[in-house]
Amino acid sequence: MPRRNAVSWSAAIAGLTQGGRPRDALALFRRMRLAGCPPNEFALASALSASSLAPAGAGCAPQLYALSVRLGFGSSVFLTNAFLAAMARHGQLEDAVRLFDGSSIRDIVSWNTLLAGFARHWSVQGWILWRRMAREAVGADGFSFSTVLSGLAASASLASGLQVHAQVVKSGFGDDVYVGNSLVEMYMKSRCLADGTMAFAEIRGKDVVSWTGMATGCLHCGEPAKAIGILSQMMLDGVMPNNYTFATSANVCASLTDLDEGRKVHGYVIKLGDDSDIGVNNALIDMYAKCGQGGFVDEGWIYFNAMEDKFGIQPGEDHYACMVDLLGKAGHIQEAEELISRMPFQPGVLVWQTLLGACHRHGNEAVGRRATEHALALENDDPSTYMLLCNTLAGQHDWDGARRVRGLMGAEILKLPGSSWFQSMSDRNRACIR
Repeated sequence: MPRRNAVSWSAAIAGLTQGGRPRDALALFRRMRLAGCPPNEFALASALSASSLAPAGAGCAPQLYALSVRLGFGSSVFLTNAFLAAMARHGQLEDAVRLFDGSSIRDIVSWNTLLAGFARHWSVQGWILWRRMAREAVGADGFSFSTVLSGLAASASLASGLQVHAQVVKSGFGDDVYVGNSLVEMYMKSRCLADGTMAFAEIRGKDVVSWTGMATGCLHCGEPAKAIGILSQMMLDGVMPNNYTFATSANVCASLTDLDEGRKVHGYVIKLGDDSDIGVNNALIDMYAKCGQGGFVDEGWIYFNAMEDKFGIQPGEDHYACMVDLLGKAGHIQEAEELISRMPFQPGVLVWQTLLGACHRHGNEAVGRRATEHALALENDDPSTYMLLCNTLAGQHDWDGARRVRGLMGAEILKLPGSSWFQSMSDRNRACIR
């Protein structure tokens, strides 16, 4: 473009910012300044927005706002809100509060911006700001309610959440989908399944977030079978699942140790071409590990290897433990031990205990002893390691060896209280994702 003015520069900066290229947007703003073109309010707002999105943009925001004041835009609530958002997103909440308190002009966007900043790392300050909004008779909108409820959900603040719910009903936002989704999240994080279900039922025009959040809440409340029913109804209603839905579905199947349903989820993921999402892949690995059978080892390897090959993400100890568990359940003890030997960092107790558990399941005493030695070298006062080896030896009818292992356990270790888990598997009726 041979002739450029403030409008053309501003449009280009805004396009880069909205296109997820904040660094390029800031670089173009600097070129605009070097070209001698005075930025207008729109260009400054776009640059401030870019500074809030760029990892190294925290230092740029104050300079941009100072420039806007020098250019005569100090009374612009539009620019003040953009600067407020930049500070809040970079975690500079004390500075954001000072700017907010010192501003002579505020609108609902100002309040919501600061509230959203607190919601990312919810603390009592967020609740204080919410109460201040009520005292100053600021008319909260749907975004306000959704934001404060999400913050309260993160901290499982049920008592405060009930107060906000009452305000939601009084203000007429009870059927708003965004507010409703946050209400469901708040109740479910506090393990109030009945209240969360009622809030879900009141949402009009449920979207994929509504359905997935409800299913996740059921799982969080220890009701995976109900979660399967929710996901099934979502499919019947024609709502298209997203990656978070698939990850939740895999987690539900893992909780139920239901391979048939898990394979259906996996097939649907492949059918829709969403098998490149790292979150979905992790959930599928976990599902196959917990439901592990010999025929599913290959699938586990595919998703485990995809982490580094496709996404450049180095698997962590939890991922290695999942693969060891999957291999161990399938009886591939030697392969599991070889995988541990190839780990690029020192294996922790979790990995060795997982291998030891597989040895107990399949009666491999030799590998079990090696896994025990490694686990005790890292943490010699964990009773789980002793008991796993003891049970492995007892399973091989090596009663003398089992007694010797128990004898190695010190008195302090033996004092740990024991517990048992019982689960009724009767009449597990549920719908299926098809």
